[in-house]
Amino acid sequence: MRLRTVLLAVVVVLAVLWVVWTRRLFLPQAVQGPERLGAEVVATGFTEPTDLAMWPGRPDVLVVLGKRGTAWWVDLDDGVQGVWLTLDVPVDSELGLLGVAFDPAFADSGRLWLHHNATVGERVESRLVEARAVDVSDPAAGVTLGRTVLTLAQPYTNHNGGQIRFGPDGMLYMALGDGGAGGDPLAHGQNRATRFGTLLRLDVVADPPAGEAVRIPADNPFVGVEGADPAVWAYGLRNPWRFDILSDGRVITGDVGQNTIEEVSLISAGDNLGWNTMEGDACFSPPEGCDQAGLVPPIYTYDHSHGVSITGGVVYRGQAIPSLEGRYLFGDFVGGWIRSLPVPDRVERVEARHELAAGVLISAFGRDARGEVLFTDYLGGRVLRVVGR
Repeated sequence: MRLRTVLLAVVVVLAVLWVVWTRRLFLPQAVQGPERLGAEVVATGFTEPTDLAMWPGRPDVLVVLGKRGTAWWVDLDDGVQGVWLTLDVPVDSELGLLGVAFDPAFADSGRLWLHHNATVGERVESRLVEARAVDVSDPAAGVTLGRTVLTLAQPYTNHNGGQIRFGPDGMLYMALGDGGAGGDPLAHGQNRATRFGTLLRLDVVADPPAGEAVRIPADNPFVGVEGADPAVWAYGLRNPWRFDILSDGRVITGDVGQNTIEEVSLISAGDNLGWNTMEGDACFSPPEGCDQAGLVPPIYTYDHSHGVSITGGVVYRGQAIPSLEGRYLFGDFVGGWIRSLPVPDRVERVEARHELAAGVLISAFGRDARGEVLFTDYLGGRVLRVVGR
């Protein structure tokens, strides 16, 4: 365990050096946007942030999750902040506190959900846990933890996915990676019977059936399909670390590649995104002549001369930067840049343009109460906002 922690620290240091010395390599390969954009710091004082969300009903309050199990609330108006919750989580490799989602009816129920890892004996597992705010109007009052809605034993310590988000249909979507190592050694990607390498769709608001921890929506695409897990909404993903949900119910995600290609995918119910037959838009297993029938290709890819670990983002819904209207903003954890692309009406290739050289390890994206785009500085422990200049 200690060796893994040391190795992770080495990787982070190398990533910082990569950002510092290679920004000039990455940036000229993307087209400059029509407006000059910048970033302003809106909050500081966090440790290894992994996710962020606005507190429902409090447009001034932001919640920030940290990999090591601490979450904070911060008042963006006056800068006052505090610890919101603390969980005991394993932190080797990509493990930790990974995602938060507030109930659509939070003002009445006070419920929210957390995605984190936990250690059970010698085993590490992913957990989806229900929690409840002590006071829906006061984040400083803290959170109480409730039932565990879902568990998944992890074979390795990487590729956990992480994002959880409610869709416009009121269902909770949860991203899970292929289980880790490299190359999908357990062949999870093309196996609909497993929850690894998938987006799950769950009804966490309704009471579950007797004896069940969570209700599976009856209209999930694989309900009643032999050999498929009914909780699966889409599959064939490698590590969908961060995603966003469109108003029409489609999902747009960054999917972290293996050795060569990073991708953005636009996903509908039942889609097979191709991993590990494909890495991005190229054959992976086998490396040539792979069968691509039935696979949904990415809408955008870039190779590792541009960056090496995509951080999926969000669609811009603000008004301050007209050139970003309706565009999907995403970044690269190591490249330290932010790009945007149009969201097509159907799955087709689109071109991205360069928006911002952030120069930090970008670990997550979000939106403030006005729809302006926020992102996290993993090493600096900051939250920044994309702004026009």
